[in-house]
Amino acid sequence: MLKPAHTSLLEVQNRVREDFAWSEKEDLESATSLESEFSKPSPFGVQKWNDSNFFTNIMLLKDKLIQTEKVILVGAAATAQEVSNAISQDCVVLAADGAVGAVQDFSKLGAIVSDFDGEEHLDYAASLGHLIIGHAHGDNLSLWRQKLQTWSKFEKPPELILTHQTNSEFDFIVNPGGFTDGDRALAFVLSLGISKQKLEFIGYSMTPSSNWSSMKNPSRKAKKLTWMKEVFRLCGLENEIDV
Repeated sequence: MLKPAHTSLLEVQNRVREDFAWSEKEDLESATSLESEFSKPSPFGVQKWNDSNFFTNIMLLKDKLIQTEKVILVGAAATAQEVSNAISQDCVVLAADGAVGAVQDFSKLGAIVSDFDGEEHLDYAASLGHLIIGHAHGDNLSLWRQKLQTWSKFEKPPELILTHQTNSEFDFIVNPGGFTDGDRALAFVLSLGISKQKLEFIGYSMTPSSNWSSMKNPSRKAKKLTWMKEVFRLCGLENEIDV
C-alpha cells in the first residue's frame, strides 16, 4: 500500500481542518461513501473501475515516473507556453486539476490530481481516458458522484486512483498527505519514492488568481495557498513556489 513520504504530510491535514474549523466527520463520510461505491463489481456501470484495478494503476504510474528523466508538476498559475517549453522527450507531466488545460501535449500526461472541480479541462482529459487521481473530502461528496456518473458515460472512461484525507485507513483508497490539488500532487509523487531532484514545478504561485482554478472566494483561496506552501516547506521545496 502507498505510504506518505513524511508523517508530517498527514498531520498537516489535521492542522488544516483546525484552521478552517472543518470536522473530520465530513471527510470520513465522503471517503466511506466513495469506498462503498467502488466496492461494487461495476462502479457506476464501469467494470474497469472495480477496486482491483487501483493498485495496478498506482504501480503503472510509479513505474512510469521512475523510468522517466523528469517529472513536471503543473499548477494553477501555469501557462500553456510555459508547459510547452518545459516538456522534453523524456518526461511525465502531472497536472493539478483544471491546470491540465495548460497541457497541450497529452502524450506526456501521466495523471491529473483532482478533487473533481476542474470543470471543462478536467472533463476533456477524462473523456480521453487519462488517469485521474480523484480525491474525496468533506464538501465534494455530491460533486464526485455527479462527475463519476458523467465520466461513466464516456466511450473511454478515465483510469482512476482514489485518495482521501482522513486519519482512517481504507482497503483501496489511499492518503498520500497534503491538502490542495497542487501540493497533493507533490505528496503523491513523493509517496511513490520519486526523487525530489527529478521534479520540476510550473505554475505554483502564492497569488490567489490563476488561469485554471476557481476564484469564487479569493480570500479563502489565499488561505489555502498558505497551506500549500506549508506542505512544500515540509518537503524542503518552499522555494519552488512563486511569491
